Amino acid sequence: MDAEDFYKGLSDRTLKYGERPLDPRRRVVISMAPEYADTHAGQVAAVVLASLLSRMVRRVRLAFDDVSFDPAFPAPLKGSVQSYILTHMRAVAPPGDFSVGAAEEGDYIITLGRSGGPWVAHGSDWSAYVGPEPSPLPEPTHPNIFGAALGAITAAALVFGERFPETVRERTANLFSYANSAIQALPPPTNVNIGELWFVGVGSVGSSAAYFLAMTGLKFSGILFDMDKVKVENLDRSPIFEFQHCQGTDKVTAVASFLREFGIVIRPEPHALNESSKWLTRQAGHPDLMISAANERNVRFQIETQCPPIQIYGTTSGSWSSTMIRHVPPFDACSCCLFPPSEAVTECAKGLAPSPDDPSVQVDASLPFLSFAAGLFAAAEIAKLPMEDYPFTVNRAFYQPLAEEIFLARAVPYRFNCVCGPDKRDREVHARVVAGTRYERLYGFERWA
Repeated sequence: MDAEDFYKGLSDRTLKYGERPLDPRRRVVISMAPEYADTHAGQVAAVVLASLLSRMVRRVRLAFDDVSFDPAFPAPLKGSVQSYILTHMRAVAPPGDFSVGAAEEGDYIITLGRSGGPWVAHGSDWSAYVGPEPSPLPEPTHPNIFGAALGAITAAALVFGERFPETVRERTANLFSYANSAIQALPPPTNVNIGELWFVGVGSVGSSAAYFLAMTGLKFSGILFDMDKVKVENLDRSPIFEFQHCQGTDKVTAVASFLREFGIVIRPEPHALNESSKWLTRQAGHPDLMISAANERNVRFQIETQCPPIQIYGTTSGSWSSTMIRHVPPFDACSCCLFPPSEAVTECAKGLAPSPDDPSVQVDASLPFLSFAAGLFAAAEIAKLPMEDYPFTVNRAFYQPLAEEIFLARAVPYRFNCVCGPDKRDREVHARVVAGTRYERLYGFERWA
């Protein structure tokens, strides 16, 4: 595959979303002050931003001093930060121009950290700031990937949405309470086993959730369900998929290989959920959590009618937004309240476009940073599960990177006559099925009249 064919395939879903790629001739430079590059947050921001940019532009340069990864990171995030980033970008887009050096005339510079440019992207603990220097965020108190990753993703979204802006308006937000302000909150747990997780769909959003969970150092086991193989058009929306995977690799195999490098015990299941013996023979108390990152084959109806455990997942939409959604049955409205089974089957990304080969076939279309964001939000919510007094927010939050306030939290409403209604679900049967799960304390059966 030559370079032009590669980049045409890479941008396929962006074009179907109705947007055009950034100018391929312009190089984007990641700049960062030494004091930020030497922190856990700065290194997260650089890794995430570089991964996104390698999928959005053809030329990226690292213009910051090389450092070693903070020892708080799990393997394989060890050794040289620059070496790790360059290896990853080249694995994603072999035809790309990725280098280390000073910015040159005509380059577009994104500055990570408190100051140093006409606008900056900065993360600290759960919070992120993007806007004119200096950043108002307090100093971080613990290693935490979430604010830094949010700042990097928002920076990429603004560069794309505003077409290499000279400066950007101030935006501050946090992933703990989904408020448009900074917050000093409890640190997320690290090196803690969060239980058995079943990922239903490991495309762009599901693989992004797996990626960010692995970066936290949290431990888990589980199963990956997905029947699809990696294609070139999948590369621009997943932080895990690389060009080598486009030679017929199952998505579950690629994600499992990545997670195993972090010491996570995972089983790939290259089948749709309803065709998997693991689902059909599921036992009471399993799994502890489902990341339901797929909509096809009425999978949500299959899940909701089989006494589901807690579900936390992300979605993207065709309106420049991502969403985090949580369902704690039977206390919360279920996924069929949002995605009724009678409606047309959709893919995880809610922006739909006709296939160029068959206009009657609808394919999912999303933008790279929206899929990264949806996975990040799911991972952040999952990271809070072991914390005392969880949950801390309503069960749905929207991310709109181009809006003046990028977060909006609204609870999922119940749908009349849905499968989750008390006349549809047997409370005693459901209680027996979820008994023994790690988060049984959250189910709230006593509140279900």
